Amino acid sequence: MAAEPPPSSLSYRTTGSTCLHPLSQLLGIPLDQVNFVACQLFALFAAFWFRIYLSPGKTSSDVRHAVATIFGIYFVIFCFGWYSVHLFVLVLMCYAIMVTASVSNIHRYSFFVAMGYLTICHISRIYIFHYGILTTDFSGPLMIVTQKITTLAFQVHDGLGRRAEDLSAAQHRLAVKVKPSFLEYLSYLLNFMSVIAGPCNNFKDYIAFIEGRHTHMKLLDMNWKQKGFHSLPEPSPTVSV
Repeated sequence: MAAEPPPSSLSYRTTGSTCLHPLSQLLGIPLDQVNFVACQLFALFAAFWFRIYLSPGKTSSDVRHAVATIFGIYFVIFCFGWYSVHLFVLVLMCYAIMVTASVSNIHRYSFFVAMGYLTICHISRIYIFHYGILTTDFSGPLMIVTQKITTLAFQVHDGLGRRAEDLSAAQHRLAVKVKPSFLEYLSYLLNFMSVIAGPCNNFKDYIAFIEGRHTHMKLLDMNWKQKGFHSLPEPSPTVSV
């Protein structure tokens, strides 16, 4: 009768941090999945802290961008270890395209590079690793980043490379008329609130959130005066969370 493989041989391996290995053994859950859930829970608590102590009224946009990016990078490294390099390489390549390519082609180059890199990573998972990579591997965040890269590139093209009369109402609202700074680009793609499992949001909406204009923009869209408000309220997210 063949000896059973040690429990740590497959179920408890990870490319990321191993500091939660005792918890993984205690729960009987693969370590990569424990790391993933731990980051998601920590991100939820970090979001409370981010909203209360780094609110737009107390902190500059640059600080909020920097903190959101640092947390996001840490979460990615904690979950995926050296595989997180794939995300950073793709982000840096596409930012180089953002600042060097002409606005008439920026969306094409960004799409082909991002989608091409993602495709290569998926092919390597299928034919080289034979799906041997862990359940919560780097391809999930890589797909989210690819969506954001292509979305932003097309919105920059709409804002700088097309005439306003050629845009639909939605394209006109979401068009980006100034190329993002390096910090804004990193923050949008790697912020801790969406880097692990999404969602993919629009760049202008994210910048409005960082600058504290997001709720006011929505209230203005819904004709807040007709709803009985005499001043712009600050709704609480507690019940929704």
